[in-house]
Amino acid sequence: MRARIVTCASPAYLARAGTPRRPVDIEKHACVRMRDWRTGAPFAWELVRGEEVVKVNASGQLIVNDGGATFAACLGGHGLAQLLEPYARQPLADGRLVQVLPRWADETYPLYAYHAGSRHLVADRTVRARGGLARASDRLLVREPNRTTVTVEAIRRYVNLPDQSFDCR
Repeated sequence: MRARIVTCASPAYLARAGTPRRPVDIEKHACVRMRDWRTGAPFAWELVRGEEVVKVNASGQLIVNDGGATFAACLGGHGLAQLLEPYARQPLADGRLVQVLPRWADETYPLYAYHAGSRHLVADRTVRARGGLARASDRLLVREPNRTTVTVEAIRRYVNLPDQSFDCR
């Protein structure tokens, strides 16, 4: 499964800083950038429209290492952010976020479901992510002796789901 990358900002940020009209305009804005865990450097920003790819020199004082932090900073008005569309769908629909340069949102990113095997399973129900993002089997959460590998709270924060989206007993 692949998810589109959308460039978004809060209405408050856009009211303060203006709305980019062209990809190069992003270079004049504060951007919430995510750090690549492999290199330690922020991920490069590219805007894609069909076959055309424009590399943008995104800058800003805020660099995070977590998708949830990127999402929260964007919602909080700290700048432009590139988000996975399934996570941004509801805030875009209810007006908490605004997509900028929507015609430049053809870049996609692969999504994966974690499968830990059949030992030491905690969840016995399907875990659902909003917007059809994923339907993970009951193998999503794994408990090892004295250690939970993936927690419900971590997943909930990352995909910004309400409590009732998880039914893990």
